[in-house]
Amino acid sequence: MKKIAYAIVASVAVAMSGTQAAKADCNLFGNIGAGCCDTSCCDTTPLCLDDTGCDSLNECDACGLCGKSGLKCGCLGDLNLLGFIKPSDRCFDDFISPMIDFVHFEDPRNLTEIRPMFVNQRFPGTLGPANIPAGGNAQLFAMQFRIALTDRLSLIAVKDGYIIDNSQGTLDTLLDSGWADVTAGLKYNLIRNVETGTLGSLGFTYEIPMGSRQALQSIGDGEFHFFATGGQRLAGGNAHYLTSFGYQVPTDSSIQTSVSTGNITWTSC
Repeated sequence: MKKIAYAIVASVAVAMSGTQAAKADCNLFGNIGAGCCDTSCCDTTPLCLDDTGCDSLNECDACGLCGKSGLKCGCLGDLNLLGFIKPSDRCFDDFISPMIDFVHFEDPRNLTEIRPMFVNQRFPGTLGPANIPAGGNAQLFAMQFRIALTDRLSLIAVKDGYIIDNSQGTLDTLLDSGWADVTAGLKYNLIRNVETGTLGSLGFTYEIPMGSRQALQSIGDGEFHFFATGGQRLAGGNAHYLTSFGYQVPTDSSIQTSVSTGNITWTSC
């Protein structure tokens, strides 16, 4: 038993935002930094921002903090956080980050966010055909980080936190409270088309075996997870789907095995 299954998940995402500049042409692989004119960016109203970050009415920028609000154009994008952190891509704000298998199911968007996580797992009273005594529960308190390093590349940290064990029976002899392993890596937004609402990203993570052995972490020499993730806007922005697939490769195959991953989720409003 290496990892705890996740049963109930709660999450809050805090995203940092920015502006888009104007450019006459923008294709599937267009660079945000070059200033794509996103004719369907953020909502159904054309939003091609000028050099100040405001639209022609001087009313709003990508975050609605311009003109009438009296605040500086550009939102958090103008803060140049720590000199290297970029703002989130605001043109896909209608997308909802996946909650299923949140360690392996990565959002295809380029984001800067902090995402607190709480997981509660209840164990059955008995396990297997032998009815091995079990029961109780376990909780995970964690926090995911995503930092946009460029308009396309982001640093992601998808697994960490502290596990609190309240298991009973045989499980109580196998599991105890302790720190989870840390998993981090890079993600690159390869496909981005605001006209069609299409996203596609590639990336990888490495699970660092630095957790607590009593919490069934720090197994072997860690493992890599190579993944592809994508999303598509549907029904004029009233729905979308996200999908991903990947492959986990342990550095020590004598202790851990390779595993393929795959997820899909639909959201409508």
